[in-house]
Amino acid sequence: MSSKFSRRSLAQGAMWAVPTIAATSAIPAYAASICSPTSKQKIDEAFNKARALHQCNGQPAQLELNIYQALAASDGFVSNVAVNVKNLSSCTLNFTAANPLHLTVAIRNNVSLNDSGRSLSNPSTSQGSISYQNYPIQNQPVGTAQRIVNWTFVGSISPNQEKDLALGFLDGNSPAGRWKNYITITPELASGAPTYESIGLSSNECRDYYNQQLALWKLTVNWVTRGPKNGTQALPSGSAADSRVIGNYSSVTGSASTNGIW
Repeated sequence: MSSKFSRRSLAQGAMWAVPTIAATSAIPAYAASICSPTSKQKIDEAFNKARALHQCNGQPAQLELNIYQALAASDGFVSNVAVNVKNLSSCTLNFTAANPLHLTVAIRNNVSLNDSGRSLSNPSTSQGSISYQNYPIQNQPVGTAQRIVNWTFVGSISPNQEKDLALGFLDGNSPAGRWKNYITITPELASGAPTYESIGLSSNECRDYYNQQLALWKLTVNWVTRGPKNGTQALPSGSAADSRVIGNYSSVTGSASTNGIW
């Protein structure tokens, strides 16, 4: 499912079937194509430009992940949660369709039950687009993903401004017991890198060279997490923030409202 909303991937690549070619068949021309020096230069220039795109005063920009729960709810009961991205830099940051920000948010079970799982409402976002996929969790171990949400962030974020991804957990009561969930949030390593399509090449002949450059890509922003359980902490590249570790802010008091479990 995918949708766009006005009000934080597992990025899933397409799987291409390899056709069977008879011995007498002609080999397609593109099979022998070689990425030209001119095309390689275009790819290199696109990556170099992207590396400088999200700098602020000569330094990598800094973004913060935090979680907010508006209303009181004990573990396993109905609740709405916002995953927030906040710009801690003094510069406005612009993420374009050519250089988007990617985050993967996984809703994981915090118990193992002989039941199909609790209902989840559709996610929505104030910026960019989302897609998501549901997975079976009956009798699966703690930490199994019930839903994985891809958040592709495209747009501007001003200093100290926040953009959010809204998640909804419905009641976790079931005949086998009460479902409880937590979330993990992963800034994807390809965030900020140029997309192949944005470079303007006429065919796929340079995909291999592009993928080589993508493998060398390093995040152009520094990420931190902030929450009531452990304050502000650096998030190493490629790591996931765990709501049970950082906790969530809430408009109400009590451990059940801030422990990062829903």
